[in-house]
Amino acid sequence: MNVRVAAAVILLFLITGAGISLVIYTARVCDDLITLSQTAAENYSLKMLSETETVWLKKADLLSCFIPHDHIDRITESFLKASVYIEHGCLEEYSAEMQSIIAGLTVLKYYDIPTTRSVF
Repeated sequence: MNVRVAAAVILLFLITGAGISLVIYTARVCDDLITLSQTAAENYSLKMLSETETVWLKKADLLSCFIPHDHIDRITESFLKASVYIEHGCLEEYSAEMQSIIAGLTVLKYYDIPTTRSVF
């Protein structure tokens, strides 16, 4: 009986630890991508946007394991739109799409953090 209780407690700590580490990982990834996106938005740089999108696509695979795909897909779609806008010189639309990316990343950053707003 004691072995089962110990196993249950260990399992509880492992699950809690994994959850906390995923929240920390998501926050770090989003902070880094928000900074890169803000720099790309300010400089109107296709090269910088492409680098930021590449980082996003690498991180999105892991994030999609524990965050709903529609959130991930919206940000991926916004990166694609921003690329088209900057290629065609539509700077206002590009800026708006970059703000959409930053807003989406901010939502992802706080998605799994337990707050009174998200719990109730």
